[in-house]
Amino acid sequence: MSRRYKKSAGDNLFEELVKASSLVAWWVTLPLALLLFYFVPYGAPTDVKFQQPTDMVSSMLSMLLGALFKYLVPMALVFGAVLSIFSSLKSGQMFRNIKKNGAHQTVQSLSWQDFEYLLSEWFKKQGYSSELTGGGGADGGVDIKLHKENELYLVQCKHYKAWKVSVNVVRELYGVMAAEKAVGGFIVTSGRFTKEAHEFAEGKQIDLIDGSKLDIILDSVSLPVNEMSNDEPKHCPKCGSNLTLRQGKYGKFVGCSSYPKCRYTEATK
Repeated sequence: MSRRYKKSAGDNLFEELVKASSLVAWWVTLPLALLLFYFVPYGAPTDVKFQQPTDMVSSMLSMLLGALFKYLVPMALVFGAVLSIFSSLKSGQMFRNIKKNGAHQTVQSLSWQDFEYLLSEWFKKQGYSSELTGGGGADGGVDIKLHKENELYLVQCKHYKAWKVSVNVVRELYGVMAAEKAVGGFIVTSGRFTKEAHEFAEGKQIDLIDGSKLDIILDSVSLPVNEMSNDEPKHCPKCGSNLTLRQGKYGKFVGCSSYPKCRYTEATK
C-alpha cells in the first residue's frame, strides 16, 4: 500500500500564495514578482564574524526571509498570474459560446467541472468573490463558496441532464449552511427539482435555480440592447435595470438584466 503524501507547511504556504495572487490582475502580480526578484537581497555577508550565538540565528532568519521574498513569493506570483490569464481566457470563451449558441446548448455540452467553473465566473459578474472548493466532485459537497460584504454564501452545482434534484440535496446544503454560518445558499442545476425540494426550500435562504431559469440568467450575459446600436441605454420600465438581448427556446427576446428578481420581457424589434 502506497504512502499518502503529506503536504509540508511550505507547500501549503505556496498554494495559498498562488491562490491569492490568481485573484489579482496579472499586470499587477507580474511586475511585483520582477521587483521582488531583482531588488530583494539574499545571502549572508562572508566577512562578518559572529560574536554571539544570537548573531548566527539572526543571520539565518535574515537569509530565510530573503529566500522567501526573493524566490518563493515571486514564483507564487508568477503562477498566480498564469492562472489569472488562463481563467480570463477560458471565461471569455465560455460566455462567447453562450452569445453564439445560447446558454442551453452551451451548458449541455459542458463537463461537470466546467459547469461549476462557468457558474463561479457568473457569480463573479454579480459582484461576489467566488472560490471553487474543488472537493465536491461530480455529486456531493459544497462546490463554490461566495463572499459579498463579509457574508458567506454556499453553492451546490448539479449538472443533471435528465435527473431531478431531490430534497436530500437541499437538506444537505441547509445543514452545511448552518454549520458554516452562511447567510444564504444556491443550488443550481441544468435539470429540474422535485416538488419536495421546492417545498423544503420555501421560506429558507436557499435559491433553487433549475435549467430553465439558468438558461435565461446566462443568456442575459449577452450584449446589452444599447450595444447593438448607437442608441442610449434602454432600461427596464419596472425596476430601472438595463435591458439585455437574450436567446430563448423560441428565439431572441429582450429581458431585464436583474432576472430572476424582475421578470420583465418584451419582443425584439
